[in-house]
Amino acid sequence: MSSRKMDSRELGLVLAQQILGVEDLHYGLWDDDLPLTLANVNEAQQRYTRMLLGALPPADSVDGGVRVLDVGCGTGHTLVQMLDAGYRADGLVPAAHLAEKVRARLAQRPGCEAKLFETRFEDLPEEGRRNAYD
Repeated sequence: MSSRKMDSRELGLVLAQQILGVEDLHYGLWDDDLPLTLANVNEAQQRYTRMLLGALPPADSVDGGVRVLDVGCGTGHTLVQMLDAGYRADGLVPAAHLAEKVRARLAQRPGCEAKLFETRFEDLPEEGRRNAYD
């Protein structure tokens, strides 16, 4: 890891990922049938990811494939699921430690063309904004 100073938001994300051992860094989807326990965090997070993917248009519904930007892609877990589902997905993450994890995930996918923007959304370069995503 680099010796740069980590801001408190990044530290919170990194600690949640390391302490809870989760791949996603969101609260999850807690339906009434899922007891609110730490043991169910991974299931709740996967339910939320399935809900997100279900809200997207079919991956092949746009000529050339649907382009998605995973804003705040954390460790890249959901980003990879989007790629596996056939989406042309890129990620955006402001945290350097998490960006390393995303790059490692993407490196395990030979021929993967996903881009990773290591920045805050409001600082996203022009190439990542205008008409680039569906």
